[in-house]
Amino acid sequence: MADISLTRALQAQRVLTGGAFVIAGCTQLFLIGNDRLELLFMQLGLPLAFLLAWLVPLVGLGAGIAVICNYRVRHTAWPALLIALGVAFTVYWYGPGSIKGAPNWTQVFVHLVLASNLLVLALSAKR
Repeated sequence: MADISLTRALQAQRVLTGGAFVIAGCTQLFLIGNDRLELLFMQLGLPLAFLLAWLVPLVGLGAGIAVICNYRVRHTAWPALLIALGVAFTVYWYGPGSIKGAPNWTQVFVHLVLASNLLVLALSAKR
């Protein structure tokens, strides 16, 4: 009985966490746009801003779909985890997402929770 409950909990965690990355990837691709993402990456001082403006949303979208479908979660969760941590500590800690120069603690916490969920999914995935 405990295995069934754990399996259902991990399924719910996969759908919610993967869904968050699918929604974020679609938002970045279709609503925000690559030109604004490129400007954001340039403001953060990151190299290859044009490439990152395409790579980050596509990797997030692909990893989100893979996590939802339970496709190689052990491997596909890591890029999404790095994106979540990168966004938390650049955009919302001191970047354009901060509030009057102070970290946006709500968004930092949300991204840390997403990263921890991905870590749990990656470590609990079957080999």
